[in-house]
Amino acid sequence: MGYSRSIYRLADESKVQREGYLENEWLLVGTGLEYSPVQNFKINLGVRYYFNRQMTIYDKDGNNEREYDVDNAWGGALSLKFDF
Repeated sequence: MGYSRSIYRLADESKVQREGYLENEWLLVGTGLEYSPVQNFKINLGVRYYFNRQMTIYDKDGNNEREYDVDNAWGGALSLKFDF
């Protein structure tokens, strides 16, 4: 289970909000599997469900301009890890 919140500075010429900010938030639940076929090598495979997703646009002064509810969605992850 997890929570993510990130804030991005938009470009000065952004068509979304000039010189503004984008805040992105969501919750997720997921599970995964880790497999090590040989020493020092791991394969991770996971499935995730993202919910309560929301994006908020702010102007350059930090005033809330617009809020968007984003649909829930399934996602996944695959990683390969070599230790040396």
